[in-house]
Amino acid sequence: ELTTGQLKRFAADVEDAGVVLQSSSESVRVSSEHVADSVATISADAHDQKERLETVATELDEVVERLIDYDATHDEIDLDDQLDQFEEIANTVSEVASISQKTLAESELVAGAAEEQAAEINEVSQRAEELTQYARPLRSVLDEFDIEADEALRESEDLRLTDDSRDE
Repeated sequence: ELTTGQLKRFAADVEDAGVVLQSSSESVRVSSEHVADSVATISADAHDQKERLETVATELDEVVERLIDYDATHDEIDLDDQLDQFEEIANTVSEVASISQKTLAESELVAGAAEEQAAEINEVSQRAEELTQYARPLRSVLDEFDIEADEALRESEDLRLTDDSRDE
């Protein structure tokens, strides 16, 4: 009787834990999908930014080249300071484009991790559902066992009462 009760409580606990685990894993799965979507947006934005910065860097390089050519053919104008500033700007833009490329690579790593996390959570959710499915029939069998045991006990008591009344 004590063992059956313990098993019933265990089956109920397993079923409850499975339901809670399924609910929690669903919340985490939804959050993981949001993270993956956000990272995809960040990745797309970083890619666009990188392309724009590369375009700006290329155009600045062309402007600097034209200014160098112009400065070389016009001795009366000194553009050295301005050319140095343009080169610094072009270098800065190139560095920002490089950082943007690194950000893009990092965001792709995060997106991959979020996808893996979502896949793991789906696996956990599936296992929790299986636990719940196993616990329900176990509890039903144990309930049936209790009913049969109670009936057998009542029959045994009825027989004993019948025997006791005969003895009197």
